[in-house]
Amino acid sequence: MSPTKLKSLLTGAFFAIIVVVVSSSVVASDLRPFKPYTSDSFGGGRRSNDGVYGALTAIYWSFSTPEGGYIGATNAKGGDETRWVYDLGTDALRRQANSLKIDMLSPSTTLGTKFEVGNRRGHHGWLVSGYGLPSQGHGMSAQNVSMAIRDEGNFDGSAYGVSSVGYLWGPQYGTVPTMVFVDQGPAGPNTRGYLPDPSTGNYTYYSGPTVTTTDTGSTAVSSGTSSYVPVGATYYLPEVQNLPGPVTVAPLPVTFESIAVSVNSKHQSAELMYTYRPHPFAWGSMELLAGARYWSFDDKFGLTGVNTIVTGAPGSISAFEAMVVNAEGKNCVLGPQFGLKLYRHNARWTFGAEGRFTAGINAQTIKTGGYITPNSDYAPVGLHGSNNTNFGHAQNKTYFSPILEGRLSADWQWTSAVSFFGAVNGQFADNIARGVRVTDYVVKSDGTIFGIRGNDRNAHVFVYGVELGFKINR
Repeated sequence: MSPTKLKSLLTGAFFAIIVVVVSSSVVASDLRPFKPYTSDSFGGGRRSNDGVYGALTAIYWSFSTPEGGYIGATNAKGGDETRWVYDLGTDALRRQANSLKIDMLSPSTTLGTKFEVGNRRGHHGWLVSGYGLPSQGHGMSAQNVSMAIRDEGNFDGSAYGVSSVGYLWGPQYGTVPTMVFVDQGPAGPNTRGYLPDPSTGNYTYYSGPTVTTTDTGSTAVSSGTSSYVPVGATYYLPEVQNLPGPVTVAPLPVTFESIAVSVNSKHQSAELMYTYRPHPFAWGSMELLAGARYWSFDDKFGLTGVNTIVTGAPGSISAFEAMVVNAEGKNCVLGPQFGLKLYRHNARWTFGAEGRFTAGINAQTIKTGGYITPNSDYAPVGLHGSNNTNFGHAQNKTYFSPILEGRLSADWQWTSAVSFFGAVNGQFADNIARGVRVTDYVVKSDGTIFGIRGNDRNAHVFVYGVELGFKINR
């Protein structure tokens, strides 16, 4: 059974339970869902309902995009960080910075389900509610991306002629035009070309009885004979090629021809509240709420960058052939909640405004993982000999995460027991770990790759959107 069908069945079953509970609790009073609505003006207008009630709501909510910042190494304030890297084109160092920002991501909206079951008797009552939003994603792709990765490595560079090198340093080759002799395969009759001289290692030119030998430029040619290349012998012809020249050991740039970034977030909440309703006022009615709430937010981040590396092509310089980073910030908030609801009846309509505050304790779980694949031609010193370098880190911490929620609603009474409503809702939660912000793009001196960034696990998130549902009340 698909998750969508299962969710639909569970939602239907839950609502059936609501109907059964409401019906069974009011058998004596004869619940009649389709009894016509009647307006009672005695005593100042329609009074609030008492008894057991249940509501089912479709919520269409969105999560805020993570706060602005660069994807890559940043300074203590979250600003862009630059790195000096080797530039093959100029044989000099140049500055490299991050070219992707978090706020380039666009938010999306997803459809979820909310339920509510409660009971009110006079001044007192209780309320149980919960909702769930499935994973919703933000994503983007880009080409020719550069990233700044802080390199704190310190390795012995004596093999490269320097005292020390960083983790992401590597050999950089210049190019020098060089005359080389290219294998042409077996010679046919009267073939002209070069043959290697076993005694000297040089090449001798054979071209018939009247041809004299010449110097080919950068490679000396010894005196040859005036005869053709023997049939079947391997002969060679000169060709100018750009071959690697002097080696320079310097910091390698981190660039990607293409990169894909994704953010997926999932949110759930449940609450158990005691409600107190004083006598109506001249302007309307009020309810006070107190209880407990569980609030969870799971935020995942993924990054995949790739380069097309052509072996032997000095222009394809980047520290990595590929890089994959996955990070998750899981927030489980639990704490006492207090609320206030104000509403006013006007014939069939009821207009309400409510607010809730949760003093939550957030049990955070942070995970990062992935791998980097070194450039096969320009393997960084610290990665030399490794095809893939995997990394993975996890951390648990506890924070105080306050949650503020506001809601405006309009309820229309259809029958005496059934009403329809719509609402707008907004929530703010602080000290929330977002997956896109927790990866530390640093290679430490002990070889730790991309750990957990401690000062960026206390972000905030907005959850906002619209609601549409119906309620059954005895």
